[in-house]
Amino acid sequence: MLPAAPAPARPASAPLDLGSQVIRQAHRASKSQTRVMAENSGAYIGDQPLSKEQQLGRDIQETAKPDCLTPGGHLLSIFVIAYQVARDKCK
Repeated sequence: MLPAAPAPARPASAPLDLGSQVIRQAHRASKSQTRVMAENSGAYIGDQPLSKEQQLGRDIQETAKPDCLTPGGHLLSIFVIAYQVARDKCK
């Protein structure tokens, strides 16, 4: 039996091109179909910045601490409650 001939060498792949045009095309291709249709119709205007009142409301909600003793707990909740109280995660 004759030994198998080595596989022919494949040509090297082209160098990676990460130019601005390639990035722009990848960004366009990654958008959902719904978002593309909205942008084409002029309806999508992007994420709007929050007003000062909206920002204040969001900050107040984020700082509110939940009550530690929620109804419907079980015996193992004692450990969870103790941990949350120790970490100052609830009132």
